[in-house]
Amino acid sequence: MMFDWPAFLTQNNIEYVSAGRYHVTVGNIAICCPWCPNDTTFNLHISLTNKGWHCFRVDSHKSLTPQRLIQALLHCPRSYADSLVQGSEVAIPSDRDFLGQLSALFASPIAEPVSTDMPKKLTLPAGFRPIKPAGSGQMFYPYLERRGFKSSHVHDLFERYNIRVCADGSRWHGRIIFPVMMNNRLVSWTGRHIGGNPIRYLTLSVNDPDTPVCTVVAPRTEEAPAVVEEAAPAEPELIRKPKPEDEGEGEGESKEPKPKA
Repeated sequence: MMFDWPAFLTQNNIEYVSAGRYHVTVGNIAICCPWCPNDTTFNLHISLTNKGWHCFRVDSHKSLTPQRLIQALLHCPRSYADSLVQGSEVAIPSDRDFLGQLSALFASPIAEPVSTDMPKKLTLPAGFRPIKPAGSGQMFYPYLERRGFKSSHVHDLFERYNIRVCADGSRWHGRIIFPVMMNNRLVSWTGRHIGGNPIRYLTLSVNDPDTPVCTVVAPRTEEAPAVVEEAAPAEPELIRKPKPEDEGEGEGESKEPKPKA
């Protein structure tokens, strides 16, 4: 069974080009290679006839099966990539044992407590751009509108808080980027994916920028929300004050309620 690459790329908001552009031949499509830094010319070509994929920049970036490329594009475990290829859904763990999930995901113990020392100076990558209602930036507007933001307010909001968007084919592709500041210095950022990526939040690790921290979120269902949130505290029980007519009752008068008419 052939993997439906166009449907997969569209669902995850990954830009691709068809035959006739960037030297893409008939029966193939192309994307920006997730392993090649700053690839903007769609060097990774994917066969639509089950002949694999390869990068014209680096020959080692190739395979006959989809899983490795799916993992690189979604930054997901191999088991999830296998489930997509097989056409079945994977059971995403709940977030009750979040540290355990991270430990299993990276096959190593959780890092020691973060140092309070000031991290080295960071700058936002060139692929993190201000949002615009044209070009690749327009794909973020429907998501923001669904979350209650008016299109006319989006630009001012993003500019005020230096929020960016990424659509460069990198590991941050399809994410809204929220900078994390410490003492007016950039120390990290978090990317919120706007599509169906199971890793909804991706955060740059302060101690190891090459190993981002992933948050795996259960898929949305009609019975339960996608993110398990703490229940809101119950409203305090109201204390009923005595009615004005009760204040004038004598001590010896009966307190029994009057029968209803």
